Amino acid sequence: MSMHDANGTLDDVTGILNSLSKCRSLVRDVHDSFTNVRLNTSGFEIACRCKLGGQRLSDVLNQSLSSYLDCHDAKLYRDGRLIDTIPHFELRKPELLVAGIQSDVHEAAEKRLDNRRDLKRFHAVAAIDRWLIKGCLHLSSQKTVQEFLHANREFFPICDALVIDAESGEAPEPMKVVIVNHTRVSFMEITELADEPEHAAFGQPAARTFGG
Repeated sequence: MSMHDANGTLDDVTGILNSLSKCRSLVRDVHDSFTNVRLNTSGFEIACRCKLGGQRLSDVLNQSLSSYLDCHDAKLYRDGRLIDTIPHFELRKPELLVAGIQSDVHEAAEKRLDNRRDLKRFHAVAAIDRWLIKGCLHLSSQKTVQEFLHANREFFPICDALVIDAESGEAPEPMKVVIVNHTRVSFMEITELADEPEHAAFGQPAARTFGG
């Protein structure tokens, strides 16, 4: 092997090692990064940061390895008033009613752990305690509410959502993704998605739900 060929081989190896180092750094950054989330329990609205390790929030909530969600830099609100700030606590997952995130980085449908099928979008309306959630579900086919809730894990995502607080006079809050505790759903409706602008047809599922 000539000196020129040896130098070329060393350059290739160096390039590969540099690429591996960058990949490790990116993975480490993802696992160490936090995601800003909004968590609603029966007593508090919580704004905090959660370390998801590059996973979707819904997948973290559905993991059976732990019954708790680590919450950092939390602000606790009730009726819109700041009650307290807590640097860190662990929230029992069954107490969580609704969780929301502004970004879809971790919740995109293509990042699903079980994403092996083509999914279609359906309108959904779900009521959990005092919150009414209107948005879209990604399903392989049309399902009844009973079929959907029976087949789903404890927490499921509603995308492109509007969150309405029935006890607040504030305008509905848009969220890219809302995670719902299916055991706390009081009523729900799933309807076909019409070819309409985003949020334009949200009144239709609600009307069917309330019988209007």
